[in-house]
Amino acid sequence: MPKQQAQRKAKKLKTKDHGPPPLAKSVFFRRTMLEALITLFLIVAILAVFWPVKNFRFLNLDDEGYVTDNPQVLNGLSFKGVTWAFTTMHSSNWHPLTWLSHMLDIELYGLNPGGHHLTNLLFHIANILLLFFILKQMTGAPWRSGFVAALFALHPPPCGIGCVGGRAQGCVEYLFLDADHRGLCPLRSPNEPKKISPGLSLLHLRSDVQAHACHPALCVPIA
Repeated sequence: MPKQQAQRKAKKLKTKDHGPPPLAKSVFFRRTMLEALITLFLIVAILAVFWPVKNFRFLNLDDEGYVTDNPQVLNGLSFKGVTWAFTTMHSSNWHPLTWLSHMLDIELYGLNPGGHHLTNLLFHIANILLLFFILKQMTGAPWRSGFVAALFALHPPPCGIGCVGGRAQGCVEYLFLDADHRGLCPLRSPNEPKKISPGLSLLHLRSDVQAHACHPALCVPIA
């Protein structure tokens, strides 16, 4: 009987899933909390510095050609407008996704400049957070990654902050980072397959003319 009981206990120990040790759980929890706090800090810092853009007006530099004096954009999202965005060179640029984002802003805010500026600010926040996540994945160093992301977040400010016509920069940065960070994963884990998304790469090329030069330059070394 004692022998059978010992065998039963041994079987239970083999089949029972103990999960990760408490120390591993504690390290994972602390690391997750640290990354969450850095993410929160980046968001708060950006909003604290750039929140006044909601009171900015349209500028006479690019905002007229992109929004206020552009009849296609002023009509909002429509089949005709989408067709125009993908088939027309306007303001010396072909970037349909940028035009579509301006049309969506017209649908949401009309000609209230504060809403258009806040959209640019949201693009900037998304870009900085994505940069932080990429650096953290590549280096495994959340503090240093957060520091670098904070430098890019606050100085120098991108042209899209304070200028609605600078929307293309926010679009191209977001899609550039989101498309190409998948190809950088092998630097962190050599056994992980390269996962450059053709769809995101294509969208990146549709966001701004500068993407046609910089995107292939990054993709070639990791293709």
